Amino acid sequence: MRGAAALVVVLVALCLGAFALPTEIENGRFEGRSGDIVIQAQSTASPATLTFLGSNSPRVDSSTVLKDTQVADLLSHLLGTASLNPEVDRTGFPKRNFFSSPKASVMFVLDADSQSLAAMDSASSVPHQSVASQSFPQDGASILNTILTGASPSKHGIVQNSWFNTKAGLSVNAFESWCPGMSGARSASLQDITGLAHSGRSLVLSFASDLSTSRALATKPFLLKETAQNYGMFFDGSSFATVYPERVMQLDFASPAELLASYPLPSALDQSVEEVAALISEVAFVMALPDRLNSDANLKALVDDSTPDYYSFAFSGLKAIRTKYGASSTEYAAALALVDAAIAKMVNFVESAYPSQTLVSLVALPVPTVPEHLNVIVEKASVTLENMLAVSVDNHFPQLYFAASVTSEQRETACAMLSEVLAGVDAQVYCLPMSDAFAAKSSLSRRQDVAEEEATADDEYSSFQIVLWSAVGLIHLTLAACGLMWTIDASGDTMIYNQHNQINVPTI
Repeated sequence: MRGAAALVVVLVALCLGAFALPTEIENGRFEGRSGDIVIQAQSTASPATLTFLGSNSPRVDSSTVLKDTQVADLLSHLLGTASLNPEVDRTGFPKRNFFSSPKASVMFVLDADSQSLAAMDSASSVPHQSVASQSFPQDGASILNTILTGASPSKHGIVQNSWFNTKAGLSVNAFESWCPGMSGARSASLQDITGLAHSGRSLVLSFASDLSTSRALATKPFLLKETAQNYGMFFDGSSFATVYPERVMQLDFASPAELLASYPLPSALDQSVEEVAALISEVAFVMALPDRLNSDANLKALVDDSTPDYYSFAFSGLKAIRTKYGASSTEYAAALALVDAAIAKMVNFVESAYPSQTLVSLVALPVPTVPEHLNVIVEKASVTLENMLAVSVDNHFPQLYFAASVTSEQRETACAMLSEVLAGVDAQVYCLPMSDAFAAKSSLSRRQDVAEEEATADDEYSSFQIVLWSAVGLIHLTLAACGLMWTIDASGDTMIYNQHNQINVPTI
C-alpha cells in the first residue's frame, strides 16, 4: 500500500512538472537525438579546464570559471576572428593587440584531471581555468563540441558519444557521418570559421586516433572551398587515413612504429594492445609533424605565408589507457609522459615557425566517475521496462529511449517505476516530454520569441522614424536659414555698413 502511494505521488509530480526540467537538462536536449528518460547521477568528476601554453600565452584569471559556451568565443576573440556565440559578453576577456593577431593557433585535447595535468611538465607550472558545463549529459563528445562551437547540445546536436536516432530508428555514434541530420554537428566550429575566413588559404590540420573526435576537430567538408588546405586525419587501426575520403588532401605518413623508431618507447606500454596502439598513433603523428612541415615544400609555403593557420590534436587514447589500467598504473604514467613530450615538441616548433605569433591552448575534458553499479541497475531496469511495456527500450546510458508506440501513460508509469528503483542510489530520473508536447512547447517558445522580436522591431522602427524625420527637419531648417541669409541686404545694416566703409574714412 505504501509503495502504491509513493508511486502515485511520483506520477503526480511528473505530471505537474512535465516541463519543469533543470536548465542543464534543457540545454542537453535535442529533438530526435535525446532519450525519453535521462538519469542524472551524482558525480565527483573534476570540471574541464582551459590552459594556455607557450611563451606568448595570454594572461587569464585562474580564479574565474568559464562557461563551456564561452570558450570558443574567448579563443576567437584572441585570434581576432568572428564571434561564434553573439550572446557571449567579451568585456571580461583578456586584452589583445588588434595590430598583431596570432598567425598560428594550436589546440591540444585530452581527457585528464588536475592530478594528471600536474604530472605533465608542459602544463604543471601554468594556471588552469575551470570550464563549467552548462548541460547534461556531461559526455566528453558533447562537451568538446560545445567548447568548439560555443553552442549547447540543444543547438549543435551532439548530445553524447552515441545515441538512438529516433527519426531514423537506429543507434548512431557522434560524427558517424557528416550529415547534420544523422550524427553530425549542427553548429559551426572554430575550425570552420578558420577554414572559411581566408578564402581557403589557411592551413587547417587536425588529428585524433578515433574517427568521431577527428571529425569534430576538422572543418566540415560541405564548407570547404576548392582551394582549401585542410588535412583532417585519424588512425584506422593500422595506418593514418583522411576524414575526407572524397578529397585528395592527405598526408602520407609511415606507420606509427616507424615514426617512433628513433624515440624509445616506455617498456610499460605494450604496442600490441589496442588502446596503447591508438595513443602511440597520436603521439607519433604530433612528434613527426614538425619535420614534415619543414620538409614538404607545399606545407612549408603555407607555414611561411601571412595567412593564419590552425592545428588541433586530440589524445583520445589517454582516456582508454586510464580506463583499462587505472589512473595510478605505470601504463598511464608512461602514457602521460609520451603525451607531454609530444606537446612540448609541437609547442617548440610553432614558436620557432611563428615567432611571437602563436596561441597554444590545452583543453582537458572531465573524467567521468559515475558508479559502475548504476549502469548494472539501469540495464536490469531497462529489461524490466521492456517486459512491462511490451516494447523495446534502447539503453544509451544515461538516456533511455522508448519505442514510438509507447503512450504517455506508459511513459509516466515507467518513469515512476525507475524513479522508485533508483531512489536509493543517489540518482535523479527526468522524464522528458513527448515529441508532440516538446514541439508544442517549442512552438509556444517560438511565438513568445516572435512577439518579443516584433515588440523590439516596433521600438527600433519608432526610433528610426524619429531620427530620420528629425534629420530631415534639421536639413530643411538649415537650407531655409542659408537662403534667408543669402537674400539679406547688408547695406541696410548700420554696423555692417560702417565696418564695410571704414576704409574710406579719412585719417585724422
